[in-house]
Amino acid sequence: MAGNDETVRQFTVGHDDDGVRLDRWFKRHLPQVGFAMVSRWARTGQVRVDGKRADVDTRLAAGQVLRVPPGGEA
Repeated sequence: MAGNDETVRQFTVGHDDDGVRLDRWFKRHLPQVGFAMVSRWARTGQVRVDGKRADVDTRLAAGQVLRVPPGGEA
């Protein structure tokens, strides 16, 4: 499966998203990535917050770095 974006993406959590759950952050900033995909990434350790595994209900804090794997556009 060849896609345009094959690179790991990194985002810094902004002050507007302080205290927001990880799944809600995706809905706000990457709406094309569905909840099922976010859940799979979290379950397999591909989504990381400050280098640590994160669950879909992880609360984010401003300044944290979110690592997002490639994919999820479909």
